[in-house]
Amino acid sequence: MGIKFNSAVRFKCLSSGNVFEYHTEHDIKTMRTHPEYQELVQVVEESEDTLTIRKPGRPKKNIEE
Repeated sequence: MGIKFNSAVRFKCLSSGNVFEYHTEHDIKTMRTHPEYQELVQVVEESEDTLTIRKPGRPKKNIEE
């Protein structure tokens, strides 16, 4: 058995449009040299959103006097 990566690499067949996912190093190297398959690269954009942590439970009631 080959070496496994943490994530898979996806390839698209140029004639049928089917997408295949490979995990082993040997399969990935072989598919990268295959002329009828194109590697799909997923672009991950970094966002600068801030994470707000809220306490669990109901919010406090607004008491009108």
